[in-house]
Amino acid sequence: MTTYREKISADIERVTAEERAATPPGNRLSMWNVLGQMIGVLSAHTGTARDQLAALADRVAALEAKVADGLQYEGVHEPDRAYRRNLAVTHDGSIWISMRETRQRPGDGADWKLAVKRGKDAR
Repeated sequence: MTTYREKISADIERVTAEERAATPPGNRLSMWNVLGQMIGVLSAHTGTARDQLAALADRVAALEAKVADGLQYEGVHEPDRAYRRNLAVTHDGSIWISMRETRQRPGDGADWKLAVKRGKDAR
């Protein structure tokens, strides 16, 4: 994977070579033109880095929101209660996590996933 430093160096070498090719033989290379081209290259890379950083910040915010809405322990399962997704309950000595909104009893279908199986004597 190419780093930003390598990309910028390659672009600066490219614009310098283009400026040399455009300079008639015997004339001096215009450093002002080269500097102007380099500033353009750096500006383009800065914009790209800023866009990528903004995208990463959005992804981090989404992950943080997901964690904040994460697993929550509700205690012992109550048979007549509705449970929303990502709630953990204790039932028959085991811990179960609800996979979707449900009124189903843990272990009776796909609405619950076993997280921690009870021990030998249910302790």
